[in-house]
Amino acid sequence: MADNRELLMRAGKMEHKNIASMMDDRGKTHGKFSEGSKICQALKEVVRSSPNWSRLHADQREALEMICHKMQRILGGDPDHADHWDDIAGYALLIPQRLKETEERDRTHASIDAQRNGGA
Repeated sequence: MADNRELLMRAGKMEHKNIASMMDDRGKTHGKFSEGSKICQALKEVVRSSPNWSRLHADQREALEMICHKMQRILGGDPDHADHWDDIAGYALLIPQRLKETEERDRTHASIDAQRNGGA
């Protein structure tokens, strides 16, 4: 019977093998990390240096950075991998969804305030 240390070593080797396999698979669709990181950082630098960057809310900034990240996967990996494009669409849709929710909440609050103050 193997002791705990031996079992942990075996598990670590299996986990390493699974991680290596996963990284190989991801490399086919996402590209090489070392090259992709350069592309991604260049895209983010352009975005961050724009005139409106400081005016953006945190979710807008994050969405743009995630879109850059997904663009990097298209530019450095498999451009025909549909998930990359779906992810970009998803991040792009999060912002107008939040903006519409904020507008609706603001209208509701304004209506309540007007009623409290005797307005229509």
